Amino acid sequence: SQQRIRIFGSSDAGWPRPLAGRTWPLRRVSAMKGGPGAGTESGGSARHNRASMASPTFTKGSQEQECCLPKTRRHSHLTYAAWGPSVSINNITRSRALLWFIAGMLTAFAMTKLSFKEHDSEGMIAVDEPYRSRMYYNVGWQGGPITLAKPGSRYKPQGQHIMLDVYESDAEFLNDMEAMTRVSRELLLDAGMHILSSSSHQLAPQGVSITFTIEESHLTIHTWPEHRAALIDLFTCGKTMLLPILPKLAHAFHTTEYKSRWSIHFRGENKVTDLQENVLKNRWGAKEMLYSQESDIQQIDVWRNQLDGVSGPGTESINLYLDGSLQSSTGDEHIYHESLIHPAMLAHPTGAANIAIVGGGDIAATREVLRHTSVESVDLVELDPAVSEVTKVYMRQLNNCTFGSERYQSCLDDERVHIHNTDAVKFFKDRCAAGEHKYDVMFMDLLDPEAHEAAGKYLYSKEHFESLRCVLKDDGILVAQIGDAPSPETAKRERLGSKVGLIKVVKDLFGADSTFLYDVFVPSFRGEWSFLIGCRTTECAERFHASTEAIDATITERIRSSARTLRFLDGAVMANFQQPSIAWHTLL
Repeated sequence: SQQRIRIFGSSDAGWPRPLAGRTWPLRRVSAMKGGPGAGTESGGSARHNRASMASPTFTKGSQEQECCLPKTRRHSHLTYAAWGPSVSINNITRSRALLWFIAGMLTAFAMTKLSFKEHDSEGMIAVDEPYRSRMYYNVGWQGGPITLAKPGSRYKPQGQHIMLDVYESDAEFLNDMEAMTRVSRELLLDAGMHILSSSSHQLAPQGVSITFTIEESHLTIHTWPEHRAALIDLFTCGKTMLLPILPKLAHAFHTTEYKSRWSIHFRGENKVTDLQENVLKNRWGAKEMLYSQESDIQQIDVWRNQLDGVSGPGTESINLYLDGSLQSSTGDEHIYHESLIHPAMLAHPTGAANIAIVGGGDIAATREVLRHTSVESVDLVELDPAVSEVTKVYMRQLNNCTFGSERYQSCLDDERVHIHNTDAVKFFKDRCAAGEHKYDVMFMDLLDPEAHEAAGKYLYSKEHFESLRCVLKDDGILVAQIGDAPSPETAKRERLGSKVGLIKVVKDLFGADSTFLYDVFVPSFRGEWSFLIGCRTTECAERFHASTEAIDATITERIRSSARTLRFLDGAVMANFQQPSIAWHTLL
């Protein structure tokens, strides 16, 4: 049988030191606590300070084999992280290995006065000594087939990677190897990370290169003092969030994240969200987190981006993310919200008076509805009240109902608006059961049912659509955004089956001749977005397909003069909406 022994640790000062000699004779194990000079290579330059973990070897006759470097399934770094068995020590009997382990433990206790702390689920015994020093001992049997991870395994091949390009820093600091090494060590320890080794080099004629190997993976730094610049990489395995560390990392190097270029990449099995893809992974342009909190319902994030791909360099937008999915961007939200609201409002035979909005917590859909002079009441059914409160503070553009005035007045202050923070499915089911048929137009301003499968099945179910139709008036209209539109290349039923099924449900409820699809390109969504409209009357269907001139005339007639200037929708845009894309023709 084969075994492995792993012994490593760090000194009182927090610097890793070898606990074993370079060579272990077969029948002897020694452990020593590193002193002030431990880890400095003999003959090295005074400008080269190296503190690295020894790689102990076992000697038997002329045969030498490396004992594994400090490595668990969570960490190991030579620019990689490994999830798998460690290097084995061959030709060791079980009894000898056990004796060596006991001898090593007794020696460590005698020399460092250690005390056992805990035993984790991987069989690792953590042993703490005063200050920040830590040691680990592990004996594991190795040999035979590898045991593969089971579903729900504690360790997964994933991690997060900060890349920080520092500018406008202090030139003297960037050339001070000792100061940079000290602040880097303090930063890692303060973040709860565990240092295994470090290597610092003073370069000629100037500059510093530093590497820290940590239990979680690594930190590397290279500086250009003459440019007041440094490039920093911090990678950690697992799910530890690195975003809170970013401001501290920038501050430690005498700058801020706003004067730097930075990105955070999510590696391995992580599902990439809009927030990660659009903001965290994008290293170009300044970006600032304005708000990040978890409500009782979901995670809410608001970011300011100087460059978001919507309007080009030098522009700025504020973006709302719910559970990582982009909901609204001030750079182009008018495209989405005008396309959602006005086609149905203009198609209503007499002018809609009573409106219901399902979702729409950012209030922008309510803003567009209130442009119409016919509106008497708006029921906003939004499960999470925190969304509205956050956008009132950080994204006033979305809910400002002064329409062009420099003054600000929230649309929620309008007495016609009634907010119901409750489950929309139950809300309308109860009203249907009570015999209410009050709404002229209903809007579903919800998430993409394909991207959020569980919630989509609940909110876009056949039963829910039946309840919505039930509470519509006889000449009512239902509009739903149904998410990312298909392209000719992706128009396959196996990929968009749920949307095809949803369209069939609406056709069955409203009739094939009164059900229409239209798409619009939303830059911040990085693609075409689809809307589904169902009319209960043929007049609604005819008005939806009115001429460009007739639609422009209806805008003038129905939208009050102070709010009449729409930023996107007009008769020409409606003419495009009247013709479904070739991809939808392929599917339907």
